[in-house]
Amino acid sequence: MSKIISTSTKEEVHNKVRGKIIPALAVLGFVLLFGNSNGGRMSIYAESSITNILPQSLRQDFLPVAFSFFDPANGTMNNENITVTTIRKTALTLVGDRFLACHAPKTGVTAWRNFYLYVDTGRLLTIEETVNDPGLVHRQPKNMLGGLKLSREKVLEIFNNLDRIIVGRNPYVRFLSSYLDWLSRVGKKEKQVPFPDFVDRYEKWNFSDVRDFPADHLYSVSKVCNFDKIGGYIVLRVEEQALWFNELVKHYNLTVQMEEFAKGGVVVFESLLNQSSAVKDFVPSIVGTEAYPSITVKDSHNRGTSNKIFEYYTPELAAKVTELFMPDFINFNYPLWNGNPAMFHYV
Repeated sequence: MSKIISTSTKEEVHNKVRGKIIPALAVLGFVLLFGNSNGGRMSIYAESSITNILPQSLRQDFLPVAFSFFDPANGTMNNENITVTTIRKTALTLVGDRFLACHAPKTGVTAWRNFYLYVDTGRLLTIEETVNDPGLVHRQPKNMLGGLKLSREKVLEIFNNLDRIIVGRNPYVRFLSSYLDWLSRVGKKEKQVPFPDFVDRYEKWNFSDVRDFPADHLYSVSKVCNFDKIGGYIVLRVEEQALWFNELVKHYNLTVQMEEFAKGGVVVFESLLNQSSAVKDFVPSIVGTEAYPSITVKDSHNRGTSNKIFEYYTPELAAKVTELFMPDFINFNYPLWNGNPAMFHYV
């Protein structure tokens, strides 16, 4: 498969933009360290000041041009040490003959699998079906590579000739989402199992009192997707989807299918950035203190966790979750957090 080189790789973007912004943050460090009087993450004053001292050339750049986080060249297709057994045990979705994707639970998987179902079978679930029963798409005929009746040779051929995509999510946010989802699925209230108790349960894997809860909703993304064994993933982060969504769809020739799919009323994702979106207007998103503006699918699994994180975490709990999900922090390059709201960054 031919490769394209994006306008800027992640490393180049960090060097180009954060390298310019971080000195400004140092000057305004007291704002980040202590927050505002309401315990906020970064004051309007700080964000404005950072924007003002950006180099003129960067302030005039447009986001879709200056940033491109979808870079197929950062993955490696061949893996000589892989076994067919490992491939078949990994949640790899075969998307037509275009690519393989691993979307772990709590990373926007329902919306994407709904779209993949449409690409592979032409079946379009209605918006009512999607909203009222998010699990419906996961009960459809499998297009998981491991579940297809293919020879060992064919499995290896597909594996070694198609790009492999993996999508991560901030572990602090994702784990809280898993907790809220777990409460709903097992019929418990927060007062019965407070978040600190849930963290302790996870650490000891003490869930013997509940049944029929899918464990992969709690596992790290790295574990669900066998990150170390599979290897060669094109690594994406859900918080940056506004920067890579359109390019991914275009690169794999899925534009027409995505447009047809959207006509059914179900949105996989819609970036609210456009060709006139300027870098200077999105400094909080660039430094990771705010999400990029977007529209995502709404269903009963969408719990608005990103807006609740400071209600649940203490420094002690943040330290525990950091240790428990260290593979995701390493593999997806997420920033560590000390539990202080003023210091939190999504990416």
